[in-house]
Amino acid sequence: MLFSLKILILQIQWMILFFLALVIAKIIRNYPMIEKQIYDNQQQLLVDLLTEISNNYKTISLGKLATKYGYTKPYLSSLIKSLSGQTFIQLRTRKRLEQAKYLINSSSYSIAKICNLVGIHNLNSFYTKFKEQYHMLPNDYRKKNYLNDTFI
Repeated sequence: MLFSLKILILQIQWMILFFLALVIAKIIRNYPMIEKQIYDNQQQLLVDLLTEISNNYKTISLGKLATKYGYTKPYLSSLIKSLSGQTFIQLRTRKRLEQAKYLINSSSYSIAKICNLVGIHNLNSFYTKFKEQYHMLPNDYRKKNYLNDTFI
């Protein structure tokens, strides 16, 4: 009787250990999925933020985005930088310059008017940023593309 009681206790201990091993294995197996879900949520947030910047590039500000998404400006700024590798200002400026390039190519608006249309209110700053991005001044870009369109 004492011997069978010891065997029963050993069997119960082994079942408990086996059960704990199964639970730990399930936790370990599912942990990467939990981490992936967080990563996917952050990626979705980045897509949402980039969409906001793209749709509202003329007037969007970090403060407006922070308010809309319920973050502080410093936290959102840090989050954008960590997720995209660029600052909010860099992302917004890139979008504004892309739109300006499109308008330079497709319209006869003056560079000053295009500058205002895309939300950049300092003409000198616009020229500097455009040259940094496209390695030529806006007027040179317009002439180059006009010649390409005319003679092709």
